Amino acid sequence: MGDEVRLLVALPERAAMEALLRAVPGFESYDPPFDAWRFRRAAPDRPRDAEVHLEPTGLLLCCHLPDPELLEELERALGALGLRSTRAEV
Repeated sequence: MGDEVRLLVALPERAAMEALLRAVPGFESYDPPFDAWRFRRAAPDRPRDAEVHLEPTGLLLCCHLPDPELLEELERALGALGLRSTRAEV
């Protein structure tokens, strides 16, 4: 399944988080039934790289393919909103 990492952070309102996630490079789609933001940064014929889920304590990043840059970009995007996150392995 891959790696899972939680970014513990006090999230802003949902609309701001949706805009933030859609602006991260590699955003592919949003899947409402699973409340999942999906990212594909590899070739289209490869599996999706990752999914992000909003949680009460922050974000859950489920990486299907190794991509440490995606995690770093999420942290930078949160920082641009003045939010500080802490990584927590799942």
